[in-house]
Amino acid sequence: DGEVYTLPNGTTVNIAGTYVNAFSTTQGCDSTLTTILSVNATYLFDFNINICDSDLPYLLPNGSLAAQAGTYTVTATDANGCTAAATIEVTEPAALEITANAIDVDCNGASTGSLQTNVNGGTGAYTYVWTGGIANPTDPNPSDVPANMYTVIVTDDNGCTAVAQAEVTEPAALSASSTTVESSCGEPNGSIDLTVDG
Repeated sequence: DGEVYTLPNGTTVNIAGTYVNAFSTTQGCDSTLTTILSVNATYLFDFNINICDSDLPYLLPNGSLAAQAGTYTVTATDANGCTAAATIEVTEPAALEITANAIDVDCNGASTGSLQTNVNGGTGAYTYVWTGGIANPTDPNPSDVPANMYTVIVTDDNGCTAVAQAEVTEPAALSASSTTVESSCGEPNGSIDLTVDG
């Protein structure tokens, strides 16, 4: 496309079509040569690639490697020897980071704890998956959880992931014991010592 082709009679053309040229030799022989000129499709490139920091080096469409985010030029050649070049912008957004914080349960054995996440970087919306026995494992900030160690994996629109852990703890179980001292001879001198743990 856009190239000039020279026909056998020396005429130059740049449009696809059928061209007929008549030739005569010095001996008076006439001949006709038909040339069918076709134009191959033009390559169209449109690349803007977002990657995770763990994706580097990134394999470009022409087989070369992008060692870091930046602008790269690639050239493609088809079976007919036609070539086209394109500029590819490889972008690396800010690294995806997550922190998880725990709020402990109020009483031993209760499910009053909660977890809170804070996510920075990455691209687009985030999805969450908690492990450790949470009723709604895709909730970014689950509540009403028992004491346990929890792990959350956050994923952004590019498929980049980050992991964080948080532990919800509980106080020791409440227990009580008592020691009794009997009163003597009907006097009000008895006592009870109460010890509470937890």
